[in-house]
Amino acid sequence: MSGFTADPARFLRGRIAVIGRALARPDLDADERRTAARTRARFESELNLVEARTAVLEHAPDARRRLLTV
Repeated sequence: MSGFTADPARFLRGRIAVIGRALARPDLDADERRTAARTRARFESELNLVEARTAVLEHAPDARRRLLTV
């Protein structure tokens, strides 16, 4: 594996950034803005899970804290 598929956290951060830029556009209508915000929230939740899982697998000192955010 290489690139984004090898690093799911990096992939999700990229998607969150793209949606953030889209949300900054003034030409989005209310439905588009709602959909983008909901999608970003879903990706942020997925990112929290991926980061918590990685912290546990790597025996990171903040693993417990990360698990509590999920």
